Amino acid sequence: MRDTSTPTVVIGAVLASAATITWLALVAAYWTFTVDDTFILLRYADHVARGIGPTWNVDGPPAEGYTSPLWVAVLAIARGFGATSVLAPKVLGVLAMGAAIALVARLAWRVAERTERGAVAIEVQPALASGCAAFVMAAWPATAIHSVSGMETALATCLVAAYALALVETLETRTAARAATAAALGLAASLARPELNLFVALASLLALTRLDGPGRARFALSVLALHVIPGAIYFAWRVRYYGLWLPLPFYVKAALPGTTFAGVDEALGFARALLVERIDVGIAVAVGVVGARRSLAPLALAALAVWLFFFVPAHEMGFDHRYPFPIVPVLAACAGVGVARIAGWLRAPSGRAWSPAAMASIVAVSAFASSAPHLAGSLAEKRDYGAGIERAHARIGRALHELGGAIDRPVIAALDVGAIAYFSQWTVIDTWGLNEPRVARTGRRDAEPVLAESPSVVIVVSSRADRFAPHFEHEQALWDGAHARGMAQVARFEFLPDYQLLALATPGSPVASALEAASSTRASALASAEPPSARAP
Repeated sequence: MRDTSTPTVVIGAVLASAATITWLALVAAYWTFTVDDTFILLRYADHVARGIGPTWNVDGPPAEGYTSPLWVAVLAIARGFGATSVLAPKVLGVLAMGAAIALVARLAWRVAERTERGAVAIEVQPALASGCAAFVMAAWPATAIHSVSGMETALATCLVAAYALALVETLETRTAARAATAAALGLAASLARPELNLFVALASLLALTRLDGPGRARFALSVLALHVIPGAIYFAWRVRYYGLWLPLPFYVKAALPGTTFAGVDEALGFARALLVERIDVGIAVAVGVVGARRSLAPLALAALAVWLFFFVPAHEMGFDHRYPFPIVPVLAACAGVGVARIAGWLRAPSGRAWSPAAMASIVAVSAFASSAPHLAGSLAEKRDYGAGIERAHARIGRALHELGGAIDRPVIAALDVGAIAYFSQWTVIDTWGLNEPRVARTGRRDAEPVLAESPSVVIVVSSRADRFAPHFEHEQALWDGAHARGMAQVARFEFLPDYQLLALATPGSPVASALEAASSTRASALASAEPPSARAP
């Protein structure tokens, strides 16, 4: 059923337009923010594109320091087509998030349409639901941040939105084509973020309980053929290739002592930011789920399960609720439907024509009011981060790469390994453990095994610029051990005032001279930098 209420259609269109403009403005404002971990994914993608395989070091055993094989594959394909700049993951992220917002709007419209047919006493207007859903998602600054960060979050969010829409349409139409689409999108979402296996599995099981005999059989067979079997084949391959049951980041974030239930504060912070500080959204989500139980309950319960899961692992690099963010499309769609239902209730008793406009105004004002006090600080933080990556990590990586074949042992040990590894193309010992099986499996960040590999450069993090004050306690032993082997601080690169990268190397060596020279030159623009693979090694 089409929404024939002209004022409501106009209100929905205005909200959708405002959502798009707000999101694009925030994308432009946050554009220089690129996460260091993005360069970890780019390094894996570069190795895949060059035929080396999805591994960390060219000359080392396979190491799985990533948790999004689909995003690595997408970036590798992009590199195969010549998109080798750091711009590639940022542009692809913006496109994916834009598609996610559009899919959320469509999902809310579709659910509201169904709700309208089933609730005669209350007029639930799809245009209002669609516009509000898009606005709830697009006007949140976190959405723009995850659009440009370069991480897989935007792709995962887009696939959750697409899967949710396909599942709702499967429940409505019960056709084989819709069932196959939902199953295939479920697999894609699971390969974008591993915890989305939980989301897809629970949503699919709940959907099966709402389908009749033939529809249930079609959907079950589709899930088996297009998700379970291909997923099992991939899992078996990666276990054989890497020799571990799970990716290395899992061990660092969830399996080591002291990491259990390390994500409680971050998980609660996500709910507080979206559903408590935005109390209008929290109420609308509840109303939407209750009012459209058949369509939204499976998705809402699956989203709840993912949120509860994130109480367990540590949210390393969990900026702006990165880990639970992919469930936002479900919450936004529920909120949009809830707003439309509340507007219908207000309008029902005496035909209050102003109710859609009033509800739309509440959503818009609340969104801006909740974001405005924090926006300036958030922008400053993200811009400082982006500039810091340019003047510290990327500059170190470029300086090392320019040495080419002048170094007998191009090996570097560092904790922040993204841009340094990507731009240098050296062998990199990850002292934190996300790409180092020994550290990830044991949790021991001892200096001796690192120094035993005779790195030419050791990078440690200091909270002070005038002397070494270890930002991470375990690096004191690395500092002392490097000095005992004749290394010394040869350069300092400021990421942030309280986060200094100190480079240790043998004094007088070509590496020491290159880093000393790099520390005194201006950083170049990160996004426009020529990728290392395009230059002569």
